[in-house]
Amino acid sequence: MSDEDTFMMDNEAVAARVLPSGIKVLCETIKSARSVSLGVWLPVGSRNDPQRKEGISHFIEHLFFKGTENRTARQISEEIDSVGGQLNAFTAKEHTCVYAKVLDDDFSVAAGILKDMVTNSTFEARNIELERGVILDEIATYEDAPDELVLDLLESVIWDDHPMGRPILGCQDAVSSIRERDIRDHFRAYYGSNDVLVTACGNISIDRVVDELGEGLSLLGRHDRLPVPPVRSACKKATRVRAKQVEQIHFCLGAPGLKARDPRQYTMHVLNGVLGGGASSRLFQRVREEKGLAYSIYSFHSSYRDTGVFGVYAASNPHSAKSVKAILEEEMAHLGALPASEAEIERARRQLKGSLILGLEGTSGRMMRLARSELLLGRVVPLQEVIKSIEAVESLDVMELAREILNPARISTVAVGAEADQVERTLGIG
Repeated sequence: MSDEDTFMMDNEAVAARVLPSGIKVLCETIKSARSVSLGVWLPVGSRNDPQRKEGISHFIEHLFFKGTENRTARQISEEIDSVGGQLNAFTAKEHTCVYAKVLDDDFSVAAGILKDMVTNSTFEARNIELERGVILDEIATYEDAPDELVLDLLESVIWDDHPMGRPILGCQDAVSSIRERDIRDHFRAYYGSNDVLVTACGNISIDRVVDELGEGLSLLGRHDRLPVPPVRSACKKATRVRAKQVEQIHFCLGAPGLKARDPRQYTMHVLNGVLGGGASSRLFQRVREEKGLAYSIYSFHSSYRDTGVFGVYAASNPHSAKSVKAILEEEMAHLGALPASEAEIERARRQLKGSLILGLEGTSGRMMRLARSELLLGRVVPLQEVIKSIEAVESLDVMELAREILNPARISTVAVGAEADQVERTLGIG
């Protein structure tokens, strides 16, 4: 027996079914498509990583590709390549996704591989050691990218010592300490069928998705996962600098943002568009186009189940960094003090709507949207509802939210630069 529902999203039929194992399947059938995109979403991410074992969820994601009871790593690659398909995975803070895209005629190939990877991975000690080296190199590559490093630094300040504030990849010491037993214990503790989500989009029916993938994933078995600690209340204003031999100063100003189900999410998207979400935004125009002080500058917002983060990133030479930071602070203050013009608001609305619709041109984007909407909001939100919500945002809404989120008393500053003392003096955060 199962619970099932069918509804329309963007003129296409979306069927939803909850299986006895607890797995939920969402399928958007597009009969005119020749491809099928398929994803298995596991409710395990870096937020679930134990202290001193940071990066273990990401480690397991890598090991999904290293061999199962039925396929070697080489056979997995050869099988998907033989049909011209695409196979990949990623680990986020709150979930792991393994996904594939194939021609509709080859759906069984993709479903069989994904099911095998998730339920039958062997986690052999030899493969763990081989993949450990790959992951350590991945961490080193990440550490060499100051624009990525400074974002992790901001999250570590916003969420302090909570798992949300730790890097998804983990650190060198933690990954080096993870052993076969740790991998197996973590998998048994967290990777049950409870709350697993399967999303599919393309020329495929939900019956076939359930038959060839959903039922097979029930081999994971139902069990109660260990509780995840809630995020603490918003931290106070803080500063942090990481010394690294780079030419520029990379820095972020940021604060706690909105959780995923906050009704002001669409206002936040418009706010971000006005402030630094594109080439026509205030920050891009003032800092890059008018002043020529920086090549890279933007604002961003990320939401999770019970928290969020808003930030502004910039990179400039040490001589310009102080001036850039002053402009960022000035523009954030202006957004909370004075209503944005209707032209700015409308431009941000149109940018959001255009970006959203363009991202749904293929089955992959639509499959991802199904999952993210379900995971974060608990339901699939029709495109027209999203568009109406964006269009309903007014200038005063943006000003009120900016006054709250961009309050100077909440804004933390983090930076990566060649000399920590010099960076602190330059940015005035010593």
